[in-house]
Amino acid sequence: MNLSRLPTSPSDFALDDVVAHRGICAVVVTHNRGQDVLHVLNSIVHQVEHIVIIDNASSDATCTYLWQFAHAHPERCHIIEHAHNNLAKAQNLGIHYACMHGYEWVMLMDHDSIAEEGMVAQMLLRHHYHASYQPIGMIVPNLIEQQSTRVARYVRMRSRWRYARTPFEDRAVFDDVMLAIASGSLIPTAVCAEIGAMDESLCIDNVDFDFSLRVLRSGRKILAVRDAHLLHRLGACYDHHILGSTITTTNHQPMRRYYIYRNRVRLWLKHGGAFPCYVLFDLCAIAYDLFKISCFEANRFAKIKAIWHGIGDALRGRMGAAEASRY
Repeated sequence: MNLSRLPTSPSDFALDDVVAHRGICAVVVTHNRGQDVLHVLNSIVHQVEHIVIIDNASSDATCTYLWQFAHAHPERCHIIEHAHNNLAKAQNLGIHYACMHGYEWVMLMDHDSIAEEGMVAQMLLRHHYHASYQPIGMIVPNLIEQQSTRVARYVRMRSRWRYARTPFEDRAVFDDVMLAIASGSLIPTAVCAEIGAMDESLCIDNVDFDFSLRVLRSGRKILAVRDAHLLHRLGACYDHHILGSTITTTNHQPMRRYYIYRNRVRLWLKHGGAFPCYVLFDLCAIAYDLFKISCFEANRFAKIKAIWHGIGDALRGRMGAAEASRY
């Protein structure tokens, strides 16, 4: 490779050319968000070529707003009604739609995340630069937490046994991200065709982490872009100020705790050999998580019970949707 011919910075690309580059299909998975879902859809409608909404059995109130939006943008929006609340399955329906209709990119969006103006253009700008000398499998934005004062930190792979968890600060981009959430991410449809889409047996939590690790195992990089802002909401977050430190709890319900811990263990078994640093990171995250649940969250005993059920089912290979009545 002749490095002297490579662009020296992202400014070597014309931003107007990047913005004009379409071929992006946004996949928005919705479930009972009511009128608030319009904020999400309006934030991306002018940043992508097409939006496919996968609605997971929402109430009539939410569906009314979705169809209002679709009627307002008949050439740029398509709705697929899905009878089950399975995030991975819904995302795969949208990814399949994007692939079948020839889109080059798929952008995944949660129903409570809002893209700031220019988010997509900034991610494409960085892709144009970095893809000229390294393979890119996923691009993710800078997460701005809506319910907390904490600053997003990204888990970066330093070696097979070492990781770092750092904020952007003076860095414009990270090209060594190990784990990324799905919301706001740009993924080439060619990557999905090669490594597969989302693992539907996981259903909800850690679906995006599994995909991230599969991207890395394919030899591609995950980019995080500082100037691409996504307003994000992670659970019902609350900040607790203790001795000058801020501890943020997510307050997930027992059913979510079940999925989180069941899927964590499954990912250890699946990827731990290739990425021991991921297991080390997750063990530290679990210790901190259990501390927060025990000290600050309500209904803690039910959550701990659900966690043990999840770990047990993971070891027994019981995957897929769990019975809601169990929790």
